Amino acid sequence: MPGPSGALAYSLTLGGLRASSDGRGDSAQARALQVDRGMGGVGRAVLDMVVSADGAAPSPGDPVTVSLNGGAGEAKVFTGEVFSVVARADGLRVVATDGLATLGRTDLAKVWEDKTAGSIVKDLISAAGLSAGDVEDGPNLTGYVVMRGPRALRQIERLGALTGCDVWTSGEGKVCFGGPATPGGAVLAEWGKTLLSLQVQATTPRQDGAEVYAEGAAGAQGADKAHWLVADLAPNQGAAKVAAGGQATPGSPGDAPLHGGLGALRAAADAKTAALGQARWLAQRGVMGWVELLGDPKVEPGDTLTVTGLPRQHPASGVFPAAGARVRRVTHRFDLQRGFTTRVVL
Repeated sequence: MPGPSGALAYSLTLGGLRASSDGRGDSAQARALQVDRGMGGVGRAVLDMVVSADGAAPSPGDPVTVSLNGGAGEAKVFTGEVFSVVARADGLRVVATDGLATLGRTDLAKVWEDKTAGSIVKDLISAAGLSAGDVEDGPNLTGYVVMRGPRALRQIERLGALTGCDVWTSGEGKVCFGGPATPGGAVLAEWGKTLLSLQVQATTPRQDGAEVYAEGAAGAQGADKAHWLVADLAPNQGAAKVAAGGQATPGSPGDAPLHGGLGALRAAADAKTAALGQARWLAQRGVMGWVELLGDPKVEPGDTLTVTGLPRQHPASGVFPAAGARVRRVTHRFDLQRGFTTRVVL
C-alpha cells in the first residue's frame, strides 16, 4: 500500500498570528496540526506552533481559520475560536473549538408555533451568533418550547433524534443539520492509490425501523382541529423500516422499531416524515469504522464515501454498501513524520 505523500500547503490565522507553508511575512509556523470535525460532538483544531519574536500569542476567544491544500486545490477545513493556549519551551500548543461549542454555551427560552423542525434549528443557530449552512426542514411542529437549562446544542440534538438528522459544522464554520437524504459530495478511496488504511465492520442496528405517532386531529378533522387530542392513534401513525439492502421504506415499522412521538407533532403526514427520517438514519449505520486517505481537505461530513479496487479476497470487500457509506467525521492530520493524511469516520 502507498505511504503518505507528505505534500501540504497550509494557511492559518489565530487572532493576530498568520502562518502559511510559504512562510513569507508570517509571524508563526506550524510544526504539526490536527483538525477533527463532524457529527457526534464538538469539532477541534490542535495546532503545534513556533512563533517568531515579534509574534503575539493568541488569546482564548480569538478567531481561528485553517485552510489546507493536498495538491488538488485549497479548502478551508476549520473555522472556530481559540479555546486554550499552552506555552512550551519550544513553542505554543493552541486548541480551538468550532461552532458546536458555542451552541453548547448558548442558553435561551423561546416558543415557536407552526414551524418546521429546521426553522427552529435555524433560530437556535442564529441565537448563538452563528450562520446556518444546509438545514433539512423535517416535519412541521404545531408548538415547540425551549426552556433555559438544556443548551441550544442539546435542543438541536433533540430535534435531530426526532427527525433522523445530525448536526455538524462546515469548514467555513456554518452549522449544518441534516440526515442521510441530505445530498453531500462524493469521496473516492482507491485501493493502491489514495487509500492508506482502514478498519471497518458491517453492523446490524438493534432497531430495524421507526414508529412515530402524532397526537392531534388535524389529519381527520382538519388543520383547525390540530389542538384536539385523538382517542385512536392508529390513523396518526408514521412508520418506516430498514429493508433488505439497507434502504428505508415507509409503511411498516419493522420487527424491532424505535418508538416515539412528540406533542408538537399533530398531523399524520408529519409523523410519517419523522419516522422515515429515523429509519434512514438507522439504515446508514450498516457500516462503521474508519478509512484513512492521502490528505484531501475537500472531504466533508455528510459526504458519501466509495471504496474501489479492493481485492476480491480482502475481508472488507463485502462490507461497504454499493451506494457508498456516509461520512460522519473527518480528521485531517499533518506532522513531519507522516505528512498529510485524512481519516474518514463512518
